[in-house]
Amino acid sequence: STNYKKALNKKEDYKNYIQKLKDNGFYVIGRITAFKDDYYAQDHKESAILDTRTGSQFVQNHSYWPSAFSRDVWEFNVHLAIEAVKEMGFHEIQFDYVRFPDGTTKLEKSGVMDLRNTYEEDKAQAIQQFLMYARDEIHKAGAYISADVFGESANQYVTAYGQYWPAISNVV
Repeated sequence: STNYKKALNKKEDYKNYIQKLKDNGFYVIGRITAFKDDYYAQDHKESAILDTRTGSQFVQNHSYWPSAFSRDVWEFNVHLAIEAVKEMGFHEIQFDYVRFPDGTTKLEKSGVMDLRNTYEEDKAQAIQQFLMYARDEIHKAGAYISADVFGESANQYVTAYGQYWPAISNVV
């Protein structure tokens, strides 16, 4: 996939850097951007959020967004995390961009965006279920998970981008 082709360093270099950190007593966390991934969205158009005006991938802030509703995207991210744990030796995987694009409420309501919601879930359900799936699989590989969330998510409501603190904090 394009993600692997565009890596800044060779896999062996990363493994050596991580091992050096671990040898010096560091707890090593790998970061994966889950649902803001230009390369995945370009390689898998069927899993990307669709702009209904153009029929191509939706662009928000110069980025393509795979849909957090797409199980293919879930599997890709979890397989990537497990690979990072097993081959690179990370103690933990931190998922960033575990959300839908922000600032798109009007576009969603007007039908400009097709979020590819085949299971008729709400956004908070999709985010929580992804994290539950990721947690279960990554724990089997011997590592922990965490997630980056907006500070607004600490409020007691579901944000427009699908982060809901009670649904996330009970998983990670």
